Amino acid sequence: MMGLMRRALLFALLTLAPGAASAIWTNIGPFGGDARSLASDSAGNTVFVLNPRTGVFRSAFGGPWTLVFDALQRGVVPTRVAVDSQNGRAYIGATTGLYRSDDSGLTWKLVTSDPIVDVAAAGDRVIASTPQVLERSPNAGGTWTNINSPGSDNFNTVSRILIDPRSVERVLAINQGKLFLSGDLGNTWDQLPVTNIVAAIFADTIYAGGPAGLFSCETTCNQIGSDPVIDVTYFQGLIHVALPDGVLRFVLPRWERLISGFPNATPRSLLGTPRELLVGTTAGVYSTTDDVNWVNRSDGLSNVHITAMALAGGSLFAGTLEQSVMRRSADVWTTADNGLARHAPALPLPRALASDGSTIYAAFLADGLFRSTDQGRSWNDITAGLPSRDVLDVAADPGIVVAATGAGLVKSNDLGTTWQPFKNYPGITADIVAVRGSTVMAAKATTVYASTDGGNTWQSGDLPSPVVRIAIAGSHLYATTDTDVFVNNGGGWSHAALPSSIVHAITASGSYVFVSLASGIFRSSDGVSWTLVPQSDTLPPDITSLAVDATTLYAGTNGGSIFATSLVPPRLRAVRH
Repeated sequence: MMGLMRRALLFALLTLAPGAASAIWTNIGPFGGDARSLASDSAGNTVFVLNPRTGVFRSAFGGPWTLVFDALQRGVVPTRVAVDSQNGRAYIGATTGLYRSDDSGLTWKLVTSDPIVDVAAAGDRVIASTPQVLERSPNAGGTWTNINSPGSDNFNTVSRILIDPRSVERVLAINQGKLFLSGDLGNTWDQLPVTNIVAAIFADTIYAGGPAGLFSCETTCNQIGSDPVIDVTYFQGLIHVALPDGVLRFVLPRWERLISGFPNATPRSLLGTPRELLVGTTAGVYSTTDDVNWVNRSDGLSNVHITAMALAGGSLFAGTLEQSVMRRSADVWTTADNGLARHAPALPLPRALASDGSTIYAAFLADGLFRSTDQGRSWNDITAGLPSRDVLDVAADPGIVVAATGAGLVKSNDLGTTWQPFKNYPGITADIVAVRGSTVMAAKATTVYASTDGGNTWQSGDLPSPVVRIAIAGSHLYATTDTDVFVNNGGGWSHAALPSSIVHAITASGSYVFVSLASGIFRSSDGVSWTLVPQSDTLPPDITSLAVDATTLYAGTNGGSIFATSLVPPRLRAVRH
């Protein structure tokens, strides 16, 4: 009897395994993102970086970044991170107040609920700029008093506040581009003779910069650089500035550009520590220890805007706003934009990516269509023969490529070497396309065109609002508007039985279609019955694209990188008693 019970229990576990398995979503990158604010302890061992969407990350001794303040979970937008130069306490200003950590970011305590524009701290003295007033605390945020805002009697517009780490009574404030200095911790202010300032620092003198260049200030200010300045810092005894297109250092009597390994990205913030010089960019954090070579220090950061995705040859390709086209192979992300159209300083940003399983295509407005047959290591321009260089969308399947251009819909049966129009296509142009075998779809405005014989004959149908996305899964056609999903099983278009919601993305694999709504990602094999992909309702709400292969579903987001989950239920190992 006991043996029968054990066998029955084992059978029940194995039978329930697929239904009981819950999906686990993992952020797989590409890592980087918008690094708006940097701060560190006095030794440079612990560094914090702020991302306005994701939160604040911490790196110890040059290691990977760990999220220590989750902005999404808290429902806030962080504005500034600062570290007390004398005791290492960390502060985060946010739209909901000022948070303090006494344990290197492990825990955070709200010390004021006023929205914070900027914050500075030294020796337990804290000054915070709010939209209404400047506030000062003598005891790490325990108590607060209001202080005078420089240059304004009625309201506070201080965008930057800094405390001199060598003399905490000295404070700098930037108010509407004007620079002010206080020698008594903000009780009184003197205006320095320079305007149009966005960043400043205490060093051997005061350095301040903005669109008009960099200035060295004491009682007077002298211009020492004319390039527009985003941020300024001090490293290895030299002043460094972040410009819109890179970083410069000032070595008397000239400026030198630090270019080796620096990304083609816009700097956001700059920090010099005893260990390294860090620059926060729109593509993550980069570091140099010798003022010569930059290394990518973005490991663990998770905020890249995904614009498109495709799978080819076992690799995942992603079009990103910050880093152009990236390829993920063997869990490693690398740049894959060699040969794509460039307009310096902007990175190549494809409008669409498509794959036939091994060859990948990238479509551009004004720059045409590109093809890679070597996993994105190089790209070739295959625009010749297209009716227009404005490629609005591209779709591919083994043996066929379909391109929607501003001047017509075309196909290629030789990987884009030659192109032919769809002679019987009833429309003039198309905005989006899809292809699976002999089934071709195209859409323009509210009309969807479909062919099941390779484009020889077409049927058309109108939806109630403009079509945004289309997909083919098995014998079913799918089209989405901004707020609805429609399915065509061969008898015309009908509304899919899904929750009323904004539709973010759609993709298909085999007979399955996946649709991302505000309430999660739903899956169907017939367009009639839909199931929620487990835990997809916990993903960031702004999914931009979906991709799927036989084992994995990928969700690209507008600032949270790519999340992935396995579609294969985990196998249960029998446990014998």
